[in-house]
Amino acid sequence: MGAVSPCCMDSRAKAPVKLKPFRRDSLGVCFDEKYVVPEGANAILKIKQKIFSLSGNDFQIVDIVSAKILFKIGGQVLTSEEKQTIFDGDDKPVFCLKEKVMQLDNKQSVYTCIPDGDKAFKAGEELFKVGSNFENTTQYTEGLKNKAGKEVKLNGSMGLISMKGGLWLGEVGKGKPVAKICSPVEFKNFLPNGFGVDDFLIEIPPGVDMALVVAVALAYQKMN
Repeated sequence: MGAVSPCCMDSRAKAPVKLKPFRRDSLGVCFDEKYVVPEGANAILKIKQKIFSLSGNDFQIVDIVSAKILFKIGGQVLTSEEKQTIFDGDDKPVFCLKEKVMQLDNKQSVYTCIPDGDKAFKAGEELFKVGSNFENTTQYTEGLKNKAGKEVKLNGSMGLISMKGGLWLGEVGKGKPVAKICSPVEFKNFLPNGFGVDDFLIEIPPGVDMALVVAVALAYQKMN
């Protein structure tokens, strides 16, 4: 008998989060085909809360199913202009995250990365925004399109402190779930290096661009 892949239990979110695989044409690729979860088991990513409040260290986002490093946030890329560059496991820049100056609402913008000196990058073209309500209990994307030019609207009801919630294509609780947040306590037998009190997990089904989910989740972190 093959190994059983772990999966998140009921997140106890306000709306049920039951993940199912996506057809490639229903969501599409937003960053790169290589970041799309392949057919088979869901990907489960371990992320650290308040990842941007700690400097001088490299933080890795790991898939606990494959133990593969998927994304990195390097402490050395933190700058005075509050811009962060997110790399993939091969050290290729994936996107920059930055809050626009002098905006009245609580939003983070996701940009392409442009080389800016030796191993440094600056924000290029804006790809989309991530916003939230005043209490930061619901989240949404603005201006997001996939590689085919199709508009994509994601809405979330995420809570990192409570470690529950989800992200939907369409309306919360009515659209199709794209990701689910859960506690690492559920996966202690699958985490060989253990987990910290600030860790949380995001489960993503096949057919979904993991870089897109990571971008929304990290933008949400910065708004907290």
